[in-house]
Amino acid sequence: MERTQTFKLPPDIIVSVLQCLDPVDIVAMRATCRTFYKASSSRSVWLSALDRVCNLHGIFKPTYPAEKMTRTELEHAASSPHRFIKFVNEFDSPLAKSTQPYLKREFFCRKKNSGPGISGGAFRATHLSLVPGGRFLITAAGSNSTAAGGNLCLWDLGYSMDCPLKSFPTATLPITGHQLTLSTFPTRNGIEFLLAVATFGPSAEYVVAVYRVDPMSRRPEFVLQNELDLTGHSIFSPKHIHLREPMMVLKSGMDVIAWNWAQGTGCQWTYSNLEINASMLVCDNTVISVDDDKDFTIWDLPAELPPLGPADALQPISNFPKRVCRRHWGGLPGFDITSTPAWQQHTQPHICFVVNEEDDADFEKRLSLYSVRRVGRQDAAFLPTYLPVDGGEAEYVAGNIDPPITGTVSPLFSCDNRLVMCSRSSEGDLVATVLPVPIETCDEIIPRSALLLKDVNDNVLDRDTIAFCPMSGRVVYPFSDTSLQVLDFLLPLEG
Repeated sequence: MERTQTFKLPPDIIVSVLQCLDPVDIVAMRATCRTFYKASSSRSVWLSALDRVCNLHGIFKPTYPAEKMTRTELEHAASSPHRFIKFVNEFDSPLAKSTQPYLKREFFCRKKNSGPGISGGAFRATHLSLVPGGRFLITAAGSNSTAAGGNLCLWDLGYSMDCPLKSFPTATLPITGHQLTLSTFPTRNGIEFLLAVATFGPSAEYVVAVYRVDPMSRRPEFVLQNELDLTGHSIFSPKHIHLREPMMVLKSGMDVIAWNWAQGTGCQWTYSNLEINASMLVCDNTVISVDDDKDFTIWDLPAELPPLGPADALQPISNFPKRVCRRHWGGLPGFDITSTPAWQQHTQPHICFVVNEEDDADFEKRLSLYSVRRVGRQDAAFLPTYLPVDGGEAEYVAGNIDPPITGTVSPLFSCDNRLVMCSRSSEGDLVATVLPVPIETCDEIIPRSALLLKDVNDNVLDRDTIAFCPMSGRVVYPFSDTSLQVLDFLLPLEG
């Protein structure tokens, strides 16, 4: 019997076709025949796939030295978002036990030796911010005086678990103050990122500073762009800071602050019904937060910000909400709000309400999801540019996890056409929850959760800071004031 040739296309044409597919489709095509298997082994296929994955998920591209990576490393990085979602789904079962990270490393925040035979000691690391991609980590620790030595550090954790953790920070900066808050955002050139640092000083001064960081330069450093004296305000959570280029929006109690740090302009307005501890989402020029009745309160930013007053004082303005969206969840007990991080604002933004599951109040639904959709224009008199739209509710945040979810919730990441967040249970367990992306309003959604780490020693996850990157399957958290745990959950691919 004469054998027929399945494909007559030149190999370079097949490679060009594969370069237009996402990682899941490339793997599926690889399994069809030898021709596609051979073509899928081309580095150019996975270089293109990784570039698209970074663009889609808001991953900081300098995370990956793509030109130096092997084909297997490129495939591992490009397929990581899909494999992490699959990983969570596999453990979403009442019979599933706690997952175990493939690799757990304790990382000591060392200082360089101050002289021959003289130990440099260690940096304190009580606040974390993990740049999307999981390679670059910002740590900070405050102090009440310059003598105590607060610090800001940039660490290179490596682009994969096969890369050794660098022993010393690649950049450091002394800081003064306590009650630190960190927030990052990519620059337009794609090779740097911005860092906002809010510090409450020993003399009750409150300062927000913006730094520019190029982590791949020969000598990375924190380059100050501007700073603003916000004495009289207090910002205690990264969810109260939205940093972008060249704007920053901050929420301080019942005040909303808009500051153009590049031009030195800004203003503030007060809304007496604003929920003090509620987080904030900024979508283009629209600010969304929650009032005392747990209803969405929505403003559009002023088209032009006034110059700062004497001593760089913010100009107070009147800016009433354009819309208050009533919700049927009135009088919530303990709750948290999470939303799409600033790094992924190019995707469809979402907001998620999470009710404290340990509360005895009779709430049938413990999770509520919203899509934020464009409905108007900035110059419209009554309709804001964006509005939250119901996307569904769930009875539990993590139905198969016995301890109730009570701890702080991470940002709501978009990952492989799903939404994923990380939270803590009442016993300090670390839980990942995957939600469907709502296409239209639905009554019920089914979260899928995995117990990432069981706090068996009752002393691991006792801190508020958890650095989580589902796109790489990496979690970092403080183990002590001077050491960190770095967890990698995705198994390496076979070469």
